[in-house]
Amino acid sequence: MNRKVVISMTIVTVLMANVVLYCIFFRDGDARSMVPDDATGVAVLDVRRLVKEADIDESKLKGIDNRTGIDFANKVYGFMTKAGNVGFAAMVSNDDDLDDCLSDRRTRRGLTFGMMGSFVVCHDTKRVLLMGPMASLKDEVLQDEMISLMDKESEGCALLDSIEGNSAPLAVRITMEALPERIRNVIVPNLPDGFDMTRVQIAMDGTVREKQICLHSHVVTGSSLVNNHLEELLECLKPMDASMLSMSNAKPVVWFGMGVKGEELLYFLRKNGLTRAAMMGLSMNIDADRMLSAIDGDMCVSIPELGLHKFSYLMLAHVTNGKFMENEGEWNKDVIKAHIGLADENTLYATNSTRLIPSSTEFNPNIILQSVYSEIRGSKFYLRVETESLWNVMAPLLAALGYSNKVYSSLCEIGSVCFRMDDEGAWLEWNLNSGLNDIFGKWIE
Repeated sequence: MNRKVVISMTIVTVLMANVVLYCIFFRDGDARSMVPDDATGVAVLDVRRLVKEADIDESKLKGIDNRTGIDFANKVYGFMTKAGNVGFAAMVSNDDDLDDCLSDRRTRRGLTFGMMGSFVVCHDTKRVLLMGPMASLKDEVLQDEMISLMDKESEGCALLDSIEGNSAPLAVRITMEALPERIRNVIVPNLPDGFDMTRVQIAMDGTVREKQICLHSHVVTGSSLVNNHLEELLECLKPMDASMLSMSNAKPVVWFGMGVKGEELLYFLRKNGLTRAAMMGLSMNIDADRMLSAIDGDMCVSIPELGLHKFSYLMLAHVTNGKFMENEGEWNKDVIKAHIGLADENTLYATNSTRLIPSSTEFNPNIILQSVYSEIRGSKFYLRVETESLWNVMAPLLAALGYSNKVYSSLCEIGSVCFRMDDEGAWLEWNLNSGLNDIFGKWIE
């Protein structure tokens, strides 16, 4: 073989070997660089700032670092992909400690793979990537995607750029593209002409107190058509006066209420093809139009029983008149499967349980709801979920997915979740049974 050809081939071989070795042993970049450029949702968690705002002992944060091998002194990035996967990107504090947390470890292209709960974990000595949920190491397509994200060099994710400078310990930006495809396929065909779903984003930033985590959110859009549509929807709601709190069940698992302008809401629903078809398909012989247009004020739903085999509810609404009840005898009772009537001349009720009918039940004021009366009054929408019973239902599922008892016990520390909305935006709150200091302490015991 020609001597020059041999030399050339040798040089090329050495260069290729150097590139391969560099990719395997000298991957560089921070956790941020692993976020996909086309992510449909992103989040930034500044754990150090969170610890400072919640007045948590920093030694407990260091203890979690030592247990997991993940460096929580640096920011943790979350994201959603167009394929529907959820991912978390972080820096590694000790790769040996991280390996100890993984099951079914294996090596591929110089990277360590393993399972942490139902998430696939991929890491080198500097960075770690988790993707799932409900993932498996048998999914080579997911592994290839994770390797690509570990290796990628790009200009970055524009969605992430939009929140990177946020001073809150938690910042989130989600596009409507993050909705599951089966839901998008139902919603998109029924949107007004020109309604570009990809331009609608939900922005959130979080604050932390010792026993409460709160997310404030608002809608961001560059489309005037989308803005007008959302404003039209909000015009169908009005601030609640919270006058029906005393009639709600004494201990509901779920309670939600809203202030409704019935006539405006009916007009809005009629314009939407999806909801219009649903209303026409009820076939219950109820004068639904007259019933809905009569509602003007608070409407609330209390759910005292929520489980696999038990479910009961009570809906109450303030109405201006009861004329929609005139043809009650012609209603299709077999389809309705609910007790509907008037508790008084201005209060409509609907329930699937006779013991919850207001006229036959002595209601005790809901102490929990009365304690947040000031938050409910003036809100256009308010939802509260008492989570204790939900965690009991979810316990077997969490165990089947491989989550530890510590994950379950941490979830049980969430006593309730609240969502409220008014003209200034929306708030999502997690109210904790214990302080964050105690919760962090349990993780490092």
